[in-house]
Amino acid sequence: MSENPTSARRRTVIKGMAVIAGVSLLGTGVIIAIKPNAQNVADMMASVLQYPRLAKDIGKQYFNKNLQPDDRSVDRITQRVLETIGRGFFETRFTSSDKLINQIIDAVHEDFATENVVIVGGWVLSQTEAQLCALLYLSSIEA
Repeated sequence: MSENPTSARRRTVIKGMAVIAGVSLLGTGVIIAIKPNAQNVADMMASVLQYPRLAKDIGKQYFNKNLQPDDRSVDRITQRVLETIGRGFFETRFTSSDKLINQIIDAVHEDFATENVVIVGGWVLSQTEAQLCALLYLSSIEA
């Protein structure tokens, strides 16, 4: 049986988002006293994400329809993802990017298991995935 191209693409997007989140979150954790630079975060994400335009479009929709005004910042979204995986900025400094990526993938699985999902543009996403897309979108508009 051949695999559904949409399913394959979605899995690729999810894996890409997990990788970029690990890279971007690790980067923000290293520089604790300085707010993350949105352009640097966007560049890191775009460099590993296979479908950055798709993720950015999803992030824009999620950002505009689902996030409260107080949550609409790179700092706040990053903090929420770190809270989801049980990490703080200080702990992130001492975590390998592979471990961080695995924790994000685990958080996505946990979101689905607990039905902590959101529908954005026809996509059923975990809250963690949607936040990563919003981070990519927000980073691109603040650049």
